[in-house]
Amino acid sequence: GRKYVYRHPGIATQGILNRRAEADAEKIAFELGLDKTFIHLDPDTGWKLSHYVDVTEHFDYHNPRHVKQSLDLIRQLHTSGKCIDNRFDIFAETAKIKERLLGGGQAGAQKRLDFPDFAELDSRAAKLYQYCQADGIKPVLCHNDFYDPNILVEGESMYLIDWEYSGMSDYACDVGVFIGCSDYTFEEALEVINLYFEREPSASELRHCIAYVSLASYYWFVWALYKEA
Repeated sequence: GRKYVYRHPGIATQGILNRRAEADAEKIAFELGLDKTFIHLDPDTGWKLSHYVDVTEHFDYHNPRHVKQSLDLIRQLHTSGKCIDNRFDIFAETAKIKERLLGGGQAGAQKRLDFPDFAELDSRAAKLYQYCQADGIKPVLCHNDFYDPNILVEGESMYLIDWEYSGMSDYACDVGVFIGCSDYTFEEALEVINLYFEREPSASELRHCIAYVSLASYYWFVWALYKEA
């Protein structure tokens, strides 16, 4: 008499995602109370079973309660001290997807990167990444796909689902994805960063987070080109 959700992985994600790491992250998310929908995930096949959530309202980037509650969840993850055996470096992952495109697995895949300013875009991303690496941030457990479809609202409760991209990452990766997938103005983005830190960030923290908005957006752009191919 209860409803469940079954997830069967698509072929396009084979070789990109670490299902064993996803299973480990899901267990941690359940233990921390971040994802109470989780039941079971097979680490070899990626087959997943979850409780069905009767969503009462869609996550709204401009709803102060939604934003604060979601940032509280992601901060709880970052400060939990939990670890999994998977490193998710968003720039390295971008490079892997570019290699797949350039490898030409599908007809015309290489042409997806063949537009006038791609080399410049890639060079700018590489430069930003070098600056961020120089900050020496210690990796923490991150979701890395922290945006509205993966945040379920059920009354006063909120669940962070879909841990496919989880891994040990720079905390700013989650902040960057969240802002990059929104329609925030720059000023609104600054308010979100303040909310994440629960204080005004230092100049270096602010620079680091804003850089990751670009790096995360670049990753999902290249990812979209790959999916399209």
